[in-house]
Amino acid sequence: MQKVLPTLLRAPLAIALFLLSFSVFSQQNIEKWGIAASVTGGYVWAHKGSVDNLKAHVYGGLIGFRYQTGNRRQWHRIFNQPACGVDFLYMNYGTPNIIGSVYAIIPYTEFPIFKVGTWRFNLKIGTGLGYITQPYDVGSNVTNSTIGSHLNVDLNAHGVINIPLNKKSELLLAGGVTHFSNGNFKMPNLGVNTPELKIGYVYYLGQKTIENPLPDNMDTTRNTYNVSLAFGSKYTDYIFPNRVTVGVVRFKYLRSLSAKSKFGGGLDLFYDEGNFYAENRTGTALKGKPIDALEVGVNIGHELQLGHLAAIADVGTYLYKKNKVKGPIYQRVGLRYNFTKKVAAYTAIKLHFARADYIEWGITYSLNR
Repeated sequence: MQKVLPTLLRAPLAIALFLLSFSVFSQQNIEKWGIAASVTGGYVWAHKGSVDNLKAHVYGGLIGFRYQTGNRRQWHRIFNQPACGVDFLYMNYGTPNIIGSVYAIIPYTEFPIFKVGTWRFNLKIGTGLGYITQPYDVGSNVTNSTIGSHLNVDLNAHGVINIPLNKKSELLLAGGVTHFSNGNFKMPNLGVNTPELKIGYVYYLGQKTIENPLPDNMDTTRNTYNVSLAFGSKYTDYIFPNRVTVGVVRFKYLRSLSAKSKFGGGLDLFYDEGNFYAENRTGTALKGKPIDALEVGVNIGHELQLGHLAAIADVGTYLYKKNKVKGPIYQRVGLRYNFTKKVAAYTAIKLHFARADYIEWGITYSLNR
């Protein structure tokens, strides 16, 4: 996956997330739930010259469940009543014999940014799973040089304008980028990016006034010490493909900045057998010494707290590694879910700037909270 969050998306996404800390709205203790549907159109963005054959207009639509929060929980209040839900997406990529179509299920959260009159301007962020009908296949589809697997991860971000029509319905106008890739699980993995525009409609089936909001339950522990164990699986190279498993041990300290924000840093230990093959792309590689697979890094990062869910964003630098192909800087972007105050599970993608390394799947134990 050469482009995980395309350059086109990064600046507006960073600005909007920053504004979340300062946006203030008059709030009502009314929650609503209903059905949202929209049609979408756009194009395949050929972000590399090798994928020019994919250029085409795309079209499709989505239908899903939408829940407009009403200050039932503390994170609803501090994020100014975001909406959340699940979309079911169909997209035709305009090249039936190369990429085909995609079917996806995408949970999302829609954060309020600012309001003009009754119009609300929001940031919608979603991540889920998609099934692409025509992946690369050495025997039947060598023209698709972007996606090597049917199953892929979806990442998307859209600016949304919500225009109330009456108490039960809204018009939606949106624009943004959708990205599909498999996180280097199977080659090729350049990813498919589609800038797009959407128009949609929401019909609320019911609503309820929140008379007794739940008590504050956000984790505001001043200091948190985490230890995490994780693994990943990836292919090492086009020419000399080998599937390897990566082991990860992480130690991290976090300091609460507010009920919705934590900042900290820590130590990463990686055991990546892909390093045995990275500099030998044309011949048989013998398994090297364990020290050759070891990588040591330090990181700093931020976590956005959404109740039991946290959005993770880290950047780190290697203190030790033998692999000269990887650069000195790496990033980690993902989600963690806290089952209890001490035990959590997380998934994240490890990157070297725009290039994916692998997807991590791990558990976290909090030693001191």
